[in-house]
Amino acid sequence: ASDAVAGKPGFEKCQGIAKAGMNDCGTSKHSCAGQATVDGDPEEWVYVPEGTCKKIVGGKVK
Repeated sequence: ASDAVAGKPGFEKCQGIAKAGMNDCGTSKHSCAGQATVDGDPEEWVYVPEGTCKKIVGGKVK
């Protein structure tokens, strides 16, 4: 697993778009970044530039 990525100004959490092993932080299923087990899990999230999440199919701002 990799280290969690701290949120930076100008970024938002986007759920439902993370690839397996590429999430930025924990969920109710695990406590660390890099532990997503499937692509597109609706609970997993990654940081994206603000305004980007709503443009991605399946993305939901957390």
